[in-house]
Amino acid sequence: MKMLAEQNLRFLTHRPLQHIPPTPIPIKSFQITAIHAVDGDGFWAQIGNGVKMVRLLGLDAPELMSITPSGQRIGLWAKAELNSLIESQLLWAHPDSIQPLTDRFSRLLLWVWRVSDSTFINQILVQIGAARTRPDFKSNYTQHLHNIENHAKSLHCGIWKEQ
Repeated sequence: MKMLAEQNLRFLTHRPLQHIPPTPIPIKSFQITAIHAVDGDGFWAQIGNGVKMVRLLGLDAPELMSITPSGQRIGLWAKAELNSLIESQLLWAHPDSIQPLTDRFSRLLLWVWRVSDSTFINQILVQIGAARTRPDFKSNYTQHLHNIENHAKSLHCGIWKEQ
């Protein structure tokens, strides 16, 4: 999977990404262990003694089989990018204070940070153009993610490369 992400780096701009100060990890977060990505905005995780599907809050990645006008498999690239960030990683997870804990498919809806370096995964996916923000979504991070998305658009990163 990592090889797929490396082969598809042409989606990313060669311009440096904006430095964004770390987003603090909320106090009432809990730890989970990512198993692997299933698409660009969801993954399986070990939570306590069980395995659950997690859906990252506030963003929407391309569907797995999505292809750009130039024939690039952007959905698979987005999945590979998420996997490279989370696979087998210990993560901090936090539900949103406004949104429900699960969606209609019983996936846990979470904000996620990597324990090793406090990387805010939801943010990074928007920043590199592997996902877009959801216009209908409201939370404490909405404006922050929209600002990051606008910057990614201006640099033509990822999904914004051919638009």
